[in-house]
Amino acid sequence: MILVIGGSASGKSEYAERLILQLPGPHVYLATMAADDAESRERVRRHREARKGSGFRTVERAAGLQDADVRPEENVLLECLSNLAANEMFPADGPPRSAEETEEALVREVLSLRDRSRELVVVGNRLTGGGTDYEGLTDAWLRAFSAAQNRIAAEADEVWRVAGGIPERLK
Repeated sequence: MILVIGGSASGKSEYAERLILQLPGPHVYLATMAADDAESRERVRRHREARKGSGFRTVERAAGLQDADVRPEENVLLECLSNLAANEMFPADGPPRSAEETEEALVREVLSLRDRSRELVVVGNRLTGGGTDYEGLTDAWLRAFSAAQNRIAAEADEVWRVAGGIPERLK
């Protein structure tokens, strides 16, 4: 398993795609964005169009990755962990989950995906508080996401940080 992190617009997703496409196929792009409004549906449409002909089979799964259509011979790109964290913490069909429940779900689902695929590349994020104190559910989401990503990094064979399109191997 490989974890690729970086800030917004850092080039992390492009680097993760290059990494996984270097492996012999088949390749799965596991998209976690929940398209629940016009803006997000348009973004999903643009992403699908951009991937057309790239060699990926796209699977869209906002949460519950244990049920994702992934086969043992496939290399999987999970895009992205922060969306998955939000989707798991704030399910469409119920009340918000606790930070602890969300963290455990993320780690369980990612490790299950790792065990069910040939190779897994996870796109995460590099989040910084920037001196801002968050409260309530935002703080809970940050804690859940950060703790889960740290646990996934500990399990990963490689961890890369991308800044300005330049990858740096951390592990």
